[in-house]
Amino acid sequence: MLAGGADAGFAASLNKAAQVSARADLVIVADACTLPPGWLDRMHDAAYADAILAGATALAVGAGEDLFSGFDGDPVFRGRFAPLGVRLAANVPGSPPEHQGKSQTAPLHPRIWTLWPHCAYVRRDAIELLDGFDVSLEHPAAVLSDFAARALGAGLSCALADDVCVERLAGGLAPCPEAEVKALARLHPWLEAARRDESALGLGPLRRSLLRARVARTRPSITIDARSLGLATGGTQTYAAALPLALARSERLAIRVVVSRNDAPSAVVDEFERAGVEVVSYEQAAAGLARTDVVHRPQQVFTASDLRLLRMLGERIVVTQPDLISYRNPTYHHSAEDWEEHRRRTRLALAAVDRVIFFSEHARTDAVAEDLIEPGRTAVAGIGVQRPDEGAERRQPAAVPLGRSLLVMIGADYMHKNRLFALKLVDELRRNHGWDGLLVLAGAHVDHGSSAEAEAELLGARPELNAHVLDLGPVPEPEKRWLLEHAQALLCPSTYEGFGLTPLEAAAAGLPCIYAACTSLSEVVGPEAATIVPWDAAASADGAVGLLRPGEQRDEHLAALAAALRRADWEPIVERLHQVYADAIAAPYRSAYQSAFPRSWDGLEREQLIADLDAAHGRIAIAHRDLQQRVGHGLPLIDRGGMLTIAQQKGLVRVASRPWLKGVLLAPFAFIGGLTRPRSGGADADEGPG
Repeated sequence: MLAGGADAGFAASLNKAAQVSARADLVIVADACTLPPGWLDRMHDAAYADAILAGATALAVGAGEDLFSGFDGDPVFRGRFAPLGVRLAANVPGSPPEHQGKSQTAPLHPRIWTLWPHCAYVRRDAIELLDGFDVSLEHPAAVLSDFAARALGAGLSCALADDVCVERLAGGLAPCPEAEVKALARLHPWLEAARRDESALGLGPLRRSLLRARVARTRPSITIDARSLGLATGGTQTYAAALPLALARSERLAIRVVVSRNDAPSAVVDEFERAGVEVVSYEQAAAGLARTDVVHRPQQVFTASDLRLLRMLGERIVVTQPDLISYRNPTYHHSAEDWEEHRRRTRLALAAVDRVIFFSEHARTDAVAEDLIEPGRTAVAGIGVQRPDEGAERRQPAAVPLGRSLLVMIGADYMHKNRLFALKLVDELRRNHGWDGLLVLAGAHVDHGSSAEAEAELLGARPELNAHVLDLGPVPEPEKRWLLEHAQALLCPSTYEGFGLTPLEAAAAGLPCIYAACTSLSEVVGPEAATIVPWDAAASADGAVGLLRPGEQRDEHLAALAAALRRADWEPIVERLHQVYADAIAAPYRSAYQSAFPRSWDGLEREQLIADLDAAHGRIAIAHRDLQQRVGHGLPLIDRGGMLTIAQQKGLVRVASRPWLKGVLLAPFAFIGGLTRPRSGGADADEGPG
């Protein structure tokens, strides 16, 4: 082992050491640095990980600058990874000491272009093959770079010992002199291109090793795409608001949240900031921010730009796919073309991301059965539900009367939410069981796939039922809390749920929930407490009426819901999410082994271009119509080959620009233009061209 060069020169000293050490390998530490426990054995293992290796270099963190001038690193890792080849940039303050010098998982030993002098292991057989080190070079970085380049020409490679992390100290090895940099360029003209390629950190094992090493030393960082907050009130928004707070409570992640500043509720943003979550606007994110280790979108991807933003924000991408309702249902889209586009983008998105989370096993199995994703890239993690905050604001909706029994149904009026069945069920309770309460519908009215028209038709035919129904539309959180406190029960007759939050929200509020054990509801809550008989309103009313009054049926039902609520605690869910993030970080980049992956991103780029072209075409069409309305009647006069010469057009402009002359000379033409006569074929002469 040499600690720097000797009087005879660094390369000559290495050759001398190789000569006197018989068949031993060489370990070179030519910089000021500290070495972790067990480093030598791991360096040996990296150098001998493959028969074609000439040696290995350790990761490095800490002080120091690039040993080769003008050699810069990928901006993806800038600030966390140094421009010094493949080495880590800086030791992050407060990084856990138990992680120092350790790898998060089994080492990858990715191939690299050169060996670095802070810590390099050189195999004896490579030294013999290459006849030692070039004595025309002096600087350790140049000597080892030349050795690795010649090894590559002889069919050998070098490896990164990504499970050995040494710390460079201040005042260490100076940069390589410009003369030796140029000498290397003459000896190996391709070397600078190889360094640029390595510095670009394309998707592959080297990039993955660096990411894993970064995560092993610090708290992993994550960005949550919470732009859905404020756009509506539903399960998606509830999850997006609760997820960052639950992750923050674990204190194991550095969390950043992207919100739409114009839509996100200020109370939610304030809560994020109190929890230590960094909040940024969409505009800031789109302008460019440092990537976190993971980005998580807690809802499905709707547009190509959604996924493009995720790729900008995180090194590895995790998406929550709640269900396939919109994927399967064409009525939830503006047109058949929009539906086909949504299906195409869903397929592309699920093919491109690193991990996909589902709320339930039913939802996961559904996606796998559609061949949208292979099981190995999926995980199931539900939604945590907490009891209502006693100190949070409650506000009675102005339209809701006091003193009446309330059945509450929360959610948008999508057809699958089955509000029509809710009306029929209430009608059965009213007519056959003497229930004289009020069904309160609280949720947004959607543009496509709404049951509003069918509801209006049913209520119009049954005015006595109409008197027992109140549609509030979307309600803010304070009003939702009031409804949960004053309801007899919650109603959830949905035909398809990716998770089924309503029964758990009912349990958290101490309320019964009238639901059907369909899709994920049977899994998340269980069939035992279900009282809806799909989709028999009379039988369902018979089963549900006992939940609206004290008694054994209500008590057993509430006990079953409470057991389901205990299974929906955030703590185990957060543990599962941490594992998903860790798996995403450790997983191979999909381009490394799946040829469909690059095509997925290409497809998304193409989708974005199509969307941009469609938008531009729309703007051009509007501008064209506007122009036609303004100048269409004059085009025959001024267009190419028109009725007026350029000189005549200029003369008319001069006449029209002088009010006193305009009135005298143009009045007769105005009179003639006001007359109409049919053209041959019946068209009005005033319709202008075309």
